[in-house]
Amino acid sequence: MEEQIDISKTRRMSWDAVSRILEDSVHELLGKKILIRAWAEDTDYWGAIAQDYRFGLDDLNRLMDSVQANSTVRLRTLPEDDTTTNSFGMDLGELLLKRKLQANWSDWHIAKPCLWLLDYTSRQTHPYTSTGLLNSLPKDKLMSTEDVKDYLYRNGCSDRALSEIREAYLEEFGNELCWRYPISDEKHLGAFILVVQEGFLHIPYDCVYYEPYELLEMDDIALHNAESLELFLADWINFSDDLVDALNAMRDKISPQL
Repeated sequence: MEEQIDISKTRRMSWDAVSRILEDSVHELLGKKILIRAWAEDTDYWGAIAQDYRFGLDDLNRLMDSVQANSTVRLRTLPEDDTTTNSFGMDLGELLLKRKLQANWSDWHIAKPCLWLLDYTSRQTHPYTSTGLLNSLPKDKLMSTEDVKDYLYRNGCSDRALSEIREAYLEEFGNELCWRYPISDEKHLGAFILVVQEGFLHIPYDCVYYEPYELLEMDDIALHNAESLELFLADWINFSDDLVDALNAMRDKISPQL
């Protein structure tokens, strides 16, 4: 029986796509336009060959330096009996792919038509955990809890006022650093979570109107701690899993699979 792959956590790349990315990487790092063909050698190994060029030791070392290759990768990549080679294996190839894609994966599955990257994460799929953005924010440029409360009180205690803070963050950091939590915490209709100097601020709401949008419950604004965030995460996963399963069942009932 063939191994089952969780498609939702993978990226499928044709060997032609792998080849083009390696070409771009080599061109960027060596300044040379080199035609490269990547292929599946077998189910455990893939390689890449330059069709019109031989890499010298200086070329290979520059490529490996750019991806901080360890001693094992260097030993497997450098040719044993020559000073040039027209190919390099998947050890260096994988590091070049990760660098160019700005991504990571825990494992791979090699097939004749394509390369499967398993447990794939990137800036697109995991914009916070993969970049460490929330750990690198300069505190002196973030608003404090009291700054936020004061601004909201002076500007109507609504989402309209909060949106102005989000816009300022977007201009400063390239991200609003604010997330809507649109399910109940068993006390409020929903909440916003905003990054502040002290951590992550819980800003709940109960009423939503057409013009000012959410009316914020100022008395219940508080900083999250690890326990409250864990609870919010668990509640969201339960909510999401239940809804996804229900929607799948609804779809199957309306259009049963043959």
